[in-house]
Amino acid sequence: MENEKVLMEIKEQLIEIIGKLDKIAPSKEGKRFSEKITRRMNILADILKEGGTVTRVDFHKIVEKNGMDNRGVGGFFIRSDPSLVYIEDAKGVKVALTAKGKKSAEEWIEMNKK
Repeated sequence: MENEKVLMEIKEQLIEIIGKLDKIAPSKEGKRFSEKITRRMNILADILKEGGTVTRVDFHKIVEKNGMDNRGVGGFFIRSDPSLVYIEDAKGVKVALTAKGKKSAEEWIEMNKK
């Protein structure tokens, strides 16, 4: 539990540092990096707000709404611990948050409360 708290604090600090760096020394690379993180985290948060599972059509709408091209979503589904998985039920294929994706989305929502 203590490790999770420390990791959350580090994530918050990194996001804050990236934002400060963009203001002090804006660069295309730094800005693109922070925008990419924001888009990806907003996508996960939007899926969580929809209950954690969405249809493929709704997933593509969420991706587009957040300014990301649907051809670039593969990173959500790969690696040994992905943020999203495809599931199939009687109604068709859906996109669902994994435990990692859900936790990331919850942390992002909490950090961005105003």
